[in-house]
Amino acid sequence: MARVAACIGLDSFGWRLILIGQAWSGSWGGVAVIVEAVVRCGVLLLTFFCVFRAIAFVSSIIRVVRQNV
Repeated sequence: MARVAACIGLDSFGWRLILIGQAWSGSWGGVAVIVEAVVRCGVLLLTFFCVFRAIAFVSSIIRVVRQNV
């Protein structure tokens, strides 16, 4: 049974799907690798989301300050 994990990676060409495959004989090994990849991708996407929200929040504060000055 082969295990394949998908994760979103950033390279010089932009976003692309990276597939990681490795031969595995155990049944739980593939599940563990897929869960690990999903968690890593989730953390990556959550980090980008939080950064973009923070940038939007700061820019809205700057807009309000400029309007009141």
